[in-house]
Amino acid sequence: MKEEIQYKPGDRVYIVANNVSVKEFEIISVQDEYCTLRDMDRYGAIRLRKSRLYKNKEAAYRALSESTKNNDRGFIRPY
Repeated sequence: MKEEIQYKPGDRVYIVANNVSVKEFEIISVQDEYCTLRDMDRYGAIRLRKSRLYKNKEAAYRALSESTKNNDRGFIRPY
């Protein structure tokens, strides 16, 4: 389990998107266990739990490789 990290508005964080890629976001606001994030590539925002956020890109890629390691067949198309 990840340790509890204190986030504040303006921090840059990374998430694993769809178990396929790592994306960079900026924190807009923090409420309890949720953070509102602004996408660095597009307009708009999303709200995620703090447990889905990573402070650096390396930690996010590590989590991505662990999730794909558990799936021995790799990425499965939904159709």
